[in-house]
Amino acid sequence: MARLGLSYLVIICSNILGSILLQLSNETTTANQSQINDMVQNSSLISSFFLLALLAPICEEILCRGIIPKKVFRGKESWGFVVGTIVFALLHQPSNLPSLLIYGGMSIVLSWTAYKTQRLEMSILPHMIVNGVAFCLLALVVIMSRTLGISV
Repeated sequence: MARLGLSYLVIICSNILGSILLQLSNETTTANQSQINDMVQNSSLISSFFLLALLAPICEEILCRGIIPKKVFRGKESWGFVVGTIVFALLHQPSNLPSLLIYGGMSIVLSWTAYKTQRLEMSILPHMIVNGVAFCLLALVVIMSRTLGISV
């Protein structure tokens, strides 16, 4: 449980640092987050939650921390975790250094957690928590904007 808490804390710290760097480069969000924002604003919140907070973390972790290191790189799992880390970051379309820090940092932490514990659910859970918290904050903005009739 302590490893989960540490994983979550390090992910949050890399996200904060990446967000600060985004602000310093006069950008407000990553390209990936912008696409997510558009999807959530134009979709059902329930289906968005299911996709973003549950399905995406499970599928991404199975691919990047399961299939790639354990099946594709069988016998060389440490290299597989490196490749899985890179694939995860690239799936999130980093377009600049801050977005690479945000998604790459998260990927490194999740890979380290899965590698050290040899348990995929130990990377799935913090991934779900990060996505779930982010979704809840975004959903709050969407609900308020819909209620007040404000375009976000």
